[in-house]
Amino acid sequence: MGHLEIVDDSVVSVTLEIAPEIAERAIPRQEISVTGGTLRELRPNRVRIILRGSPSVLDALDAPSIVPYVDASSLNPELGTQPILVRVRGVPEGIELVGVEPEEVLATPAAH
Repeated sequence: MGHLEIVDDSVVSVTLEIAPEIAERAIPRQEISVTGGTLRELRPNRVRIILRGSPSVLDALDAPSIVPYVDASSLNPELGTQPILVRVRGVPEGIELVGVEPEEVLATPAAH
């Protein structure tokens, strides 16, 4: 019977699984930082970050410490505008990064 076991007429054994409360929080319009080079243009230049974890930790979270970024060193300047994956740093331990919207942005390397 799942998590309920009837031993006799007067004794009931119940098994409970206690899980921590989990919530999600979206941080809208976080500006993307650029590492590894210089870009002429980044479209869009802001993303939405979605995190999951304990409600108390999410509520106390300092949104500016969560930094989305792109690594421009992987771009070939001769190819012009290219899609690039957005990464995130600064997510505290115990918090899960659920997603970044959009996951990729368009980057145009600066001319050398």
